[in-house]
Amino acid sequence: MGAALDLILFSILIIAVFTAAIGMSKGRSFLGWLILGAVFPILGLIAVAAMPNLKGQIRAGDAKKCPSCAETVRREAAVCRHCGHTFDRAAEQETARIETRNLRYAALIGIAVIVVSAYFMR
Repeated sequence: MGAALDLILFSILIIAVFTAAIGMSKGRSFLGWLILGAVFPILGLIAVAAMPNLKGQIRAGDAKKCPSCAETVRREAAVCRHCGHTFDRAAEQETARIETRNLRYAALIGIAVIVVSAYFMR
């Protein structure tokens, strides 16, 4: 009975981490989807898979959102055609660097959770 319970809890933990990773890749809260995935494993995974991507066009590489007017403009644009905002290339690169770092931290947390869980299941 103890081994079966450990396997169930480990499976729930794995599903919760995958749910949170998918949610984060869609521009949602990692912690929020981790909790939801732990409380409702299968339902949370289905819900996050069905959610629209908040990063949609921004991640596609073809367009970006203007921080002043929130309109979509071409990625290569130096000035927003809607409001005249001038884009700062250094700020855009910093944002991309921070997003990459956050994704790495989320992956490391997921791996650490799996390793610790596997250690305690022995």
